[in-house]
Amino acid sequence: MATDRANIPISYYTKPLDIPIMNASPQVQQGREAFAHFWEIQQTFNQMLQDYTAYYNDDVLIRKHITDTDLSKMKEFAVLADIYQYQTLKILTSQGEDIQAFAAFLENTKEWSSLSRQEKKFIKRIAVGKENMQKNMEALDVLEANDFDQMVKLNYDHLINKNKAIIEGQRQYIRYPKGIS
Repeated sequence: MATDRANIPISYYTKPLDIPIMNASPQVQQGREAFAHFWEIQQTFNQMLQDYTAYYNDDVLIRKHITDTDLSKMKEFAVLADIYQYQTLKILTSQGEDIQAFAAFLENTKEWSSLSRQEKKFIKRIAVGKENMQKNMEALDVLEANDFDQMVKLNYDHLINKNKAIIEGQRQYIRYPKGIS
């Protein structure tokens, strides 16, 4: 899922945001702000995934040994990925109607024709399916906090406690990545 999310072309976010929305209704303006916030979270997620992938490929795979530090980094990555996914879903569920109004507004601009078919499809469908997004958000089982760092710690501890038996049971069976013996 993380790779699929990271593979969404940047233009899907930036091109709609480049279209002026002067004289738009407050709902359209709020939708644009929500979509811009959605894009900010995506950029942070992409950077986190890039950093983790570089760490894994350029450190773990090269040294051919997995340490407790590596396991901690994997857990932290999993927590952050869940938090960013949760934040994304929260925007899409709480401000989906505003984002849909933004998309509808864009359809009536001359700049709309400059977007590719896939970019148009993305902006029109990103906030559709609120019930399914709500279920996915609940399934993430993310604990909320006002402070991001506190939220990370809270969810890291939650992940550890929730999966303690599994983590300890698998510790003795740490599997190396393909190609490592």
